[in-house]
Amino acid sequence: MSLGHFSGQHFQALSSPVANPCDRPAYATRADVELLFGSSNVAKWADLNNDEDASDIAARVCWALAESYAYMNNRLNGGPYTVPFSSPNDEVISMSARYAGVILYDTRGITDAADPPQHQLSKHRDMVEMFIKQVLAGRVRLTGEEHAVTSPAVVK
Repeated sequence: MSLGHFSGQHFQALSSPVANPCDRPAYATRADVELLFGSSNVAKWADLNNDEDASDIAARVCWALAESYAYMNNRLNGGPYTVPFSSPNDEVISMSARYAGVILYDTRGITDAADPPQHQLSKHRDMVEMFIKQVLAGRVRLTGEEHAVTSPAVVK
């Protein structure tokens, strides 16, 4: 029985078809994620085995960055800009770093104590979603990015 995209190959950093998840493309870097959330938090969220294995943590952060890259591209595909971005501007990098942090936090399985329960990083996810919607609606312009061709070319 085929599980399609949910075969686990895209969701397990160390079982990825790419030998090193850090070889996958990303808009943001680990330093970008750590600047937003703190290096200690990022390391905790990426350490699924609680063994402080630096190589596993690094691979997990790379995996989250690559997943964020794929998510941004998939959501912005068909919009006013050509994706993937060849040289993303600061806003794209920031939003990709935010989303990578959310992915790490989510996959760590952390449950926040609140009534009603609210994900501690939900505001960051909301910021990313709002950014994407605004880009797609043309309300946010990404300077330096190539516009996608949205109408058929005239052939003479």
